Amino acid sequence: MRFAHMADCHIGSWSNPSMRELSILAFEKACSICIDKKVDFVLICGDLFNTPLPDIELLERTIRSLQKLRQNSIEVYLIAGSHDFSASNKTFLRILSGIGLINNATRLAGSDSEKIRLDFLLDEKTGAKITGLLGKRNALDSELYQSLDRSLLEKEGGFRIFMFHNAVSELLPKRFSKISGMPLSLFPRGFDYYAGGHVHYVDEKDMEGYGLFVYPGPLFPSGFDELKTLVSGGFFIANVDEKDSGGSPVSLERVKIMLKNVRCFDFDCNGKNPEEINAEVFSAIEGEEFFDTIVLMSFYGKISGSLKGIEFSSFSKTAEKKSAFFVMRSTSKLESSEFKEMFVENRTPEEIEKDIIDSNLGKLFDDKEKERIFIKSLISVLSLDKSELEKEKQFQERLSQNLKSLLSD
Repeated sequence: MRFAHMADCHIGSWSNPSMRELSILAFEKACSICIDKKVDFVLICGDLFNTPLPDIELLERTIRSLQKLRQNSIEVYLIAGSHDFSASNKTFLRILSGIGLINNATRLAGSDSEKIRLDFLLDEKTGAKITGLLGKRNALDSELYQSLDRSLLEKEGGFRIFMFHNAVSELLPKRFSKISGMPLSLFPRGFDYYAGGHVHYVDEKDMEGYGLFVYPGPLFPSGFDELKTLVSGGFFIANVDEKDSGGSPVSLERVKIMLKNVRCFDFDCNGKNPEEINAEVFSAIEGEEFFDTIVLMSFYGKISGSLKGIEFSSFSKTAEKKSAFFVMRSTSKLESSEFKEMFVENRTPEEIEKDIIDSNLGKLFDDKEKERIFIKSLISVLSLDKSELEKEKQFQERLSQNLKSLLSD
């Protein structure tokens, strides 16, 4: 048995058109590799799209890639993620599932007053049994895990895969300490493969009493820090030796999706004036050639003088004249000795959002946890995107309906 495990494709994520193009190119390339490698099926563990309703051109190209997989008898199993999930179920994932290009792995078997029960999807070619839970913004999916009937899942035999889109507390690296993770105890035990997504880092770890937990990282980096840390995106191909009676039968092959070269420059500006900084940057980049390369410039330290004297725009133009594909800069750790300018910390929007919510709890309800859930649900509803095919009036009615539903609960 051989299957591909990818997550966090975030097709359409970048505001810059050139970088946005790379997000769909990464998916197209990944699907071609899956065909060449003759995988039996593909797992996509959340956030195929960056929004529930991506633009039509991106949707068309995604459909073409999924059709190629189908033509090669490769099934696709998918769960919604925190970006492409929609509480109203008005999402293009629903269309892709309806026309048979993907299989929604979150299959409810029913529920009683207290427990959620999941069904397994049987991959007919391999006999693998696949299930999972979708991801929601602001970790609202943790409520689903708390209500999950794990005992039924644990009793099932065969090669079992659990797909999820969330952070696991016991697996989080220190650099993600501000992210709220779920405890391992909320997962069903004894699965052969736990296919993760949501947290943009690459990791694999065999957890005692559970099984192999794997995060493939993003298919293409979605920000400055990720480009600097990961350089490229990628996914895993899992090879399963079903005759292996000892240890884990799963071996992993890392597949990198390298679309562009990435060149990083770090400039220590501490104690330097703008003229010195300008001279240092121009000296560093003028002797280089950046053909088809993403150029990253990181500035840090407390400068002598005003930040306005630093020629950031000229730095970018100089690199672009030397054939740079795209130029990004980070100034979150840069400040002036005259006054400290306000910069948004180089963190994810979710982390900043969590800090703001936590610092203001108690102003609406006496029950802070109830208030936290309400605020997160409100943000999720207000984050809805308007479809290209949807008229403004229809969008406003959909938004109003979702708000009324939330406020009436």
